[in-house]
Amino acid sequence: MKAKAAALIATILLLGACTPTYQAYWQQSRRAAHYANLGMRYSRKGKYQKAIPLLEKALEIDPNLIVAREQLALAHAKLGKNYLEWQQYALAGTEFKIALSIDPHLAMAKEGLKTAARQMQTLALDR
Repeated sequence: MKAKAAALIATILLLGACTPTYQAYWQQSRRAAHYANLGMRYSRKGKYQKAIPLLEKALEIDPNLIVAREQLALAHAKLGKNYLEWQQYALAGTEFKIALSIDPHLAMAKEGLKTAARQMQTLALDR
């Protein structure tokens, strides 16, 4: 009985020693999720220039937050699409390249980069 009680006390003490580290990790994860959620809200509203810094902050806090990484790539790609519509092809190409550096398989960014390059080439030929 004494051995069980001693083992229980040792376990409680061990868990108590781990708690501050766990709590710090939990708070850090919550902060990262908070920034990611804010960024996604702005992104859904089409406010990509506001969304991008928030998503980057989330990844700075927690580099393993996959949803923030995916949303950051999408925000850059969608901002690139906006630049295409505004006929700002160099800026569009830059945004698509950033999106592809985050997610090399993002089809929207691949297609957008090709379109931006074609448009820039067409403008260069017209001059």
